[in-house]
Amino acid sequence: MKFEKQNSQINVNVISLDPDNKGFSIDYLSPEHHRQHHVNFLLLHDTNTQHYVYINNFSRLLGDRTKHDGATFVGNSCLNVFTTQRVLDSHVPNCLRHAPQLVYPEPDDCKVKFNDHDKQHPFNFYLVCDFESFLAPADVDTNPDAKTRIIDKRQVSGFCCYRVSHLPQYETPPTVYSGPEVMYRFYEHVMSESET
Repeated sequence: MKFEKQNSQINVNVISLDPDNKGFSIDYLSPEHHRQHHVNFLLLHDTNTQHYVYINNFSRLLGDRTKHDGATFVGNSCLNVFTTQRVLDSHVPNCLRHAPQLVYPEPDDCKVKFNDHDKQHPFNFYLVCDFESFLAPADVDTNPDAKTRIIDKRQVSGFCCYRVSHLPQYETPPTVYSGPEVMYRFYEHVMSESET
């Protein structure tokens, strides 16, 4: 844009009304987003004329897009509304990787769906396991100048393991163990299940 070439500290963004989608569309997004001053314009047009209007407060223009009661912060490349500057600042680097979003998909169209059910392979056998544990005081000497210290550590006290199968002759009752050397006993049990 000629204006941006002549003014090295200013970037310009232009949006316009989009009556088809009941909102706004991004007509021009400046590639010079790192500049110190940002100017946003609203392009009003009909069949005969075009007129640029300075957007003094993006929050007021797009504030109805959120239920937040207060000032909002708007992303120039997506026109999404955020409640804090911090959230907008963390959003901008990811948003700028993509071209400006003009039309958003319908909510049902943007869900990830798995349709290839014929490619699924059922498991004949699988193990469902659960561990029980408790917190015990830690016997660790920590540095007195450290900002954090270990108070407790988790000790495994038992496990339950259950073989699941759609073949009834291979089902077994759950194996439950509580006592010393829990992880060693669990490993032995899993290896015996593997051999079986």
